[in-house]
Amino acid sequence: MESNGRRGRIQASQATVDALEAHGKGHWAAKREDLVEAKGKGKMQTYWVSPQNAASSKETDSNSGSVVTAKNMPNIEDWQSAKMEGLISWNTDTLCRLLQRVVGLRGFVRNAGVQSPSSVPTTDKSILFQRSEEINFVPAEPQGSSRMLDMGDAVKSQIKEFVTEVSSMHSDLPFHNFDKTTHIALSLNTMLNRAQKSYNSTVKEDFFASDPLAEFACLFAILIHNIDHPGVSNRQLVSENDEKVTIYHGRCIIEQHAFNRGMELLMSAKYNKLRSMIASTTDEWNRFRQVVVNCVLATEPLDADFHDERCDQWESCFGSNTSSAQNNRRATIFMEYVVQAAVFGSFMQHQHVFNKWFERLVLEVHQAFQVGRTQKSADYDWYEHQVFMFDNYVLPLATKLNETGLLGGTGREHLDYVKENRVQFVERGEKQVRDLVHRIAIEQKPITRQDTLAESSVAENDDEVTPAVIEAEPTEDSTLDI
Repeated sequence: MESNGRRGRIQASQATVDALEAHGKGHWAAKREDLVEAKGKGKMQTYWVSPQNAASSKETDSNSGSVVTAKNMPNIEDWQSAKMEGLISWNTDTLCRLLQRVVGLRGFVRNAGVQSPSSVPTTDKSILFQRSEEINFVPAEPQGSSRMLDMGDAVKSQIKEFVTEVSSMHSDLPFHNFDKTTHIALSLNTMLNRAQKSYNSTVKEDFFASDPLAEFACLFAILIHNIDHPGVSNRQLVSENDEKVTIYHGRCIIEQHAFNRGMELLMSAKYNKLRSMIASTTDEWNRFRQVVVNCVLATEPLDADFHDERCDQWESCFGSNTSSAQNNRRATIFMEYVVQAAVFGSFMQHQHVFNKWFERLVLEVHQAFQVGRTQKSADYDWYEHQVFMFDNYVLPLATKLNETGLLGGTGREHLDYVKENRVQFVERGEKQVRDLVHRIAIEQKPITRQDTLAESSVAENDDEVTPAVIEAEPTEDSTLDI
């Protein structure tokens, strides 16, 4: 589908259009007259989608023969605003659905105005030594897995307000922005949904997402983990002697700072109702907070000490000498590795997704170089760095998750994509980096998200749908193109 798309146009599958029609947005779609060739699917019918479909300033699309209007092609500012609204809506609806399940399985809804547990701990400046190797998850009974209770409009409104505030706390960077945060959340949500449909009930204790509160906490952690990202690495902050280095003991600086900003926001008085829904007891709050701590720290896979700790824990839990008494310990390390798989999500998806996010990362690295925050240009050793990441982090991670069988067919699918993307990158990556940096130099200015915005609007398959056109409440399998 990518090769049959057009710059600035949104191409969608039949499944996406069906979803739009189901929510009264069918008029956004215009059928392409020609069938397109999609990898692994053969010829298929696709549609052009415009959230501002209207009849004015008509012209003809040379590819499809269909009538296009000026309003079908929104300007960059309108598109950015619509896209951000789509990202906020998806995160809001997903968190609402997960929290409704938490409340439903708890069996009651707390009365409006009830405060969070009085013994809720305040957030420490450093959470570096608060990672737990064994979280006491509380699996839901299968018969209660679909129970949901209405939380009320006030809580839903607070979730949307919270997500909106978090989105505004993200930096305007090419890579570490709210788009990327949502892409990671989507990757995690998709993995969990597919795994829940395929995992064997006899090993459910190994699957942390059988605890609804833990599943909600994982998505919450992803939502806040990129807050205030500086656009450079933790290593660079240490070299700059940033004031936060001492506060956070020189490790996972960006992630700890993001945790504190996000939790401080959640603890504000205006989110009392939301907190009371998240946790009805101190024990529930402590479990929620511990999952968030572990997951936020896991979003920095390059911390050497944590990496070694997790490798040792994985071997003891999933190696040849494991014990059935380690269920919570197994579930904890599995949770952290699934979070890291979501962080590396673009490595484990189609080539056009990997290429898009890799390009944005190179842009961000080169922008840091242009303002003197790194010593080397992105074309100096970034190709070798990415091959190193494939071989020492992403490929071993995908292999481990696949071997557990807990992700069902998704584990094999991700592993296959990692291998395909590595082959493609080894062949073309060096030239790709060099050409991109050359393009920046010619333009004599950093390339921002606005420059690459139009290039990211083509949906590859049913796993991706452009977020700006999604306003409906998501199902457990709902997806976005980001």
